[in-house]
Amino acid sequence: MNLQVGNNNGDRSLAVITTNFTIGASIQVAAANVSTGAVYQTGGAVVSTYAAVGAGVFPIGAGTAGSYGYYRITGGTIGATEIDTAEANSANGLFDILGGTVTPTNYFHIGRGNSPQFGTVNVWGGTLNAGAIANTIGMGTNINQHVVATVNIGNGGTVTNNPIKPWNMTEGAGGDTNTLTLFTGGTFSTSQILNGSPTPTNRVIF
Repeated sequence: MNLQVGNNNGDRSLAVITTNFTIGASIQVAAANVSTGAVYQTGGAVVSTYAAVGAGVFPIGAGTAGSYGYYRITGGTIGATEIDTAEANSANGLFDILGGTVTPTNYFHIGRGNSPQFGTVNVWGGTLNAGAIANTIGMGTNINQHVVATVNIGNGGTVTNNPIKPWNMTEGAGGDTNTLTLFTGGTFSTSQILNGSPTPTNRVIF
């Protein structure tokens, strides 16, 4: 059984995680159309052992038609095969990594849908550890239409990418506007940054 926060159309739902939580299925935030779901994690290890890779594993903003998902971690850890912020068509997502450590093992996407959406990841004191990720970190992942994907790193936040994998500013084709910004106090480690597919508007600000 999946954990869904906001699993009916129009829902407004909140979950608070303070201790260890392991599930053999997916974790979905704002899973239904026009739903709003939020998760606040203050501690513990949140682990999805779901072996599948792809849409629906750990989406923050999973419902179409303007859903909004929010996840804030201030302590503890998160582990999953794939974590997507703003996954479904027209879904929006915000992932605040303010403490703790987030470890995706296969994919980490920001803006995965095929229609206009906003996806933002703030690594502002915590750690995004993709040092052993098997595939890629991708912004604007599919054949998108005006996706806005943003990553901000600062205030002690750390992002580490696999040294043999690129950080892909636009993984799909379309008129995206994607921005990666390194603020004071942030650490960003990657061996390469790719502009990606044609016609994006990408900005890398250090």
